Amino acid sequence: MAKRIYLLLILGFLVFEGHAQLIDRKLNVYLNYHGGDFFGKKMSDTKGFVYPRLFSNMSELTGYSLKTLWKWHPKYSVGLEFDRITGDNWNVDDHLLYSGSVVNMVLFSPVFQMHSRFQRTGTFNRLKLYGEVGPVIGQSKLSMRTPIFENDYSGDEHYLKTKGVDNFFGVNVGAGVEYYFSSALGLHFSCSLQNNFIKPELYNDQRFFYGRYGIGLIYRFVYEKRFTY
Repeated sequence: MAKRIYLLLILGFLVFEGHAQLIDRKLNVYLNYHGGDFFGKKMSDTKGFVYPRLFSNMSELTGYSLKTLWKWHPKYSVGLEFDRITGDNWNVDDHLLYSGSVVNMVLFSPVFQMHSRFQRTGTFNRLKLYGEVGPVIGQSKLSMRTPIFENDYSGDEHYLKTKGVDNFFGVNVGAGVEYYFSSALGLHFSCSLQNNFIKPELYNDQRFFYGRYGIGLIYRFVYEKRFTY
């Protein structure tokens, strides 16, 4: 008997037969927490000089984002995302170059999203699958615990500053799933990959690459038809 009850509950979730109606136009607002990892080569080799990279040797990546999307078509949405990301815990064996350094990034990205079509009944009445892509432009702020130095042609050492600000650009590709509890509130999980190009002042990374996951809440502003239960 218990097995039959569980089976009915599962079927009820997969085939929801409420009186929900399609929403043709709406504005979604997303508030997300992010975690992730930097990828790439740990060391660079320039004319025989081997040195550790900054981003790919940071083992922690956290942040949050705010995203808005406007659904202009049953399967397409466009919008804008704002992110704040922190990278730290730089660690390379036998190297202290960027030990204790922290990178804080702020970035903006126009978003184009393709998603599953909402249905009047059934699984996709509450569930949405999506993929999205967009260009990225941002600013990276590096704070180092100790200054690094360089040698001039006379052999003298010159200490460089411990803070640097650099602009970067790139592209972001992501995918995710959304589930709506009501006509206004939902939960979502996402994952994304981002490739960026940068010309920094205090380090030699020319590009950095990271992946991240996100979990957060969705609030929907409905302009036309609403769900009814």
